[in-house]
Amino acid sequence: MFQEPERTRMTGGNEIGRAQGATGRAQGTDPREAWDADLARAVRQVAVLRTGFYVVVLLIALGGQVSGAMERLGMPWYVALPAVGALELGGVVVLANADVRRRLGEPAILSRVLSAGIATAAVAFNWLAHSNHLEGGFYAGMSLLGYLAWLMNTENQRRDRLRARQQLPPTTPAYEPVGHWLRHPWLTRRARSLAKATPTSGCTARSTPPARRFAPSGGRRR
Repeated sequence: MFQEPERTRMTGGNEIGRAQGATGRAQGTDPREAWDADLARAVRQVAVLRTGFYVVVLLIALGGQVSGAMERLGMPWYVALPAVGALELGGVVVLANADVRRRLGEPAILSRVLSAGIATAAVAFNWLAHSNHLEGGFYAGMSLLGYLAWLMNTENQRRDRLRARQQLPPTTPAYEPVGHWLRHPWLTRRARSLAKATPTSGCTARSTPPARRFAPSGGRRR
């Protein structure tokens, strides 16, 4: 009497999949290759945006360093520019050296600590060298922002290299903050550990809550 509507008409999932597959075959490209090309294009775009962003932040922070050195230390600008430029870029240069040593398998703890110390000194100088602390805080924030942006990019590239060599554990699913972590913290932590150890275990956060997922088969949870 009542006929269940076809699933493809309700969601259009199979129709869309067939259309995408037909389009990929018509163009002679594998959908996975198309996705990889799109990801590579996005990576290049982000790299260009990141470089432009870092250059702008560096120029602003360097301007604050020069003005602070001229105000507090009485240096002419042509003397202050190379002096504070070495301070502003010192943390990034030492961090790049630490990244090279870590590629060779060394921990490079001393280089990383030295890099963080130089960056802290640059931020502190930008803050203290200006009599107007609001202005000094702005320049100090630019120094800190530029260093953190470079640090994040370095760590992202390092993880990408390790992931390409299969030296990193697989990415775990994104569990819900309320439905999983707050309601079932222990089971969610266990599911995350299992997903990291065995990616094919099916411990995903998109199907059922972890409490049901780890419930004994044939039993009822109270």
